[in-house]
Amino acid sequence: MWLLAAVAYAGPIFLEASEPIRMDADGNWPRLFSDGAGGWHLLFATQGEYNYQHLDGSFQRGNEGYRPLTGSTVLRDHGVSVCPDGTYLDAATAGLEHDNDTLYLYRYSADFQIIDRTTVYERSNAARVFADVPSVCGNSFRGVAWFMPWDSVNAMYLPINADMSFGEEVALRGAPSAMGSSLLEDDGTLRVTGFEPAGGKELVSITYDMELSGLREHRNEVVPVGWSPYWAQASMRVGDTLIVAYMAQDDRYDWAAQAGDLWVAAFDREGNMVDHLQLSQNTAPKGGMHPGLARVDDLLVVSYALEVEPFAFELRLDLEAAGWEAGGDSGEADGDTGEAGDDTGEAYTSVGQASEDDQASCGCNSGTGLGGSGAAALLALLAARGRRAEPRGTRT
Repeated sequence: MWLLAAVAYAGPIFLEASEPIRMDADGNWPRLFSDGAGGWHLLFATQGEYNYQHLDGSFQRGNEGYRPLTGSTVLRDHGVSVCPDGTYLDAATAGLEHDNDTLYLYRYSADFQIIDRTTVYERSNAARVFADVPSVCGNSFRGVAWFMPWDSVNAMYLPINADMSFGEEVALRGAPSAMGSSLLEDDGTLRVTGFEPAGGKELVSITYDMELSGLREHRNEVVPVGWSPYWAQASMRVGDTLIVAYMAQDDRYDWAAQAGDLWVAAFDREGNMVDHLQLSQNTAPKGGMHPGLARVDDLLVVSYALEVEPFAFELRLDLEAAGWEAGGDSGEADGDTGEAGDDTGEAYTSVGQASEDDQASCGCNSGTGLGGSGAAALLALLAARGRRAEPRGTRT
């Protein structure tokens, strides 16, 4: 059944959450950005194309229909980030000769017109897995990252210059899998947040300096025992608090592909999880994917797609508890930094606090030095997904 009113929540960061709100659009990879006037810019994928739709404050469209952005019919995944100048960077993938062999970059203007496009790799060899590729577009870091399992590289980072030319590729030591992770420029560092390959249960968040040397790693169990988390495709800094949206599956049930339930968690400066919340309660096999985040002041919007239907949850934040100072960033420039995430919610019943037993099972944290993960685990994940193919091409 549907929850008919906002549900109070104990906090300390997430004070209350709405029922799931069906956005007035159809498609996957929903990404929301504030229009600065109470409404929303929505990006979403349909039939190999990425599209734009303006929505009002209730996530409904007016008389204006949606419009295609790229003119493509082959695009699959999207990692969209907002840039300091109000433009947007979209890392879009395709499979031209085999799965996940192509990566394009698009720049959209503030009114969502293409201002630049380039090809990073097209028909690449199978060593590069361009699936669920995250992007970042900040003052100090602008780039994308991808997964290279056959070379035992969880995250290969490519810096992107202002003119859309490329820097040198850098393997981010100790990073979680770039596939389904998020990138965030965070207080002058590059933060990579995600899960390790082959079913890693811990959320891993690592910061890197300007030379892309690892600084600090934090690990947290973010779901109860008996759940499997994945796709931490959206992360956001609010004051002293890092907020991450991700998906998880209840292992008791058989889910369709990568479908599951939407979760959100908050972490302090020391990397400790201080709040977490399961937002959807879907009935397997039907579930959602492609989690995203957007914020305006104390309103946090967590989005995802249930099958091909985009949904949003409105959460109220305790900004004081989050360490946000009055007069600081309103959040209107905040957007999803991963894939991106990322559910009709017919089985949705409530947004309540986890039981004490569940909280005890998913609240541990460790801050450590950086380490790597084994090649066997990387290969196991790709073998399970059947992504391996013969080498096809080279970078263009």
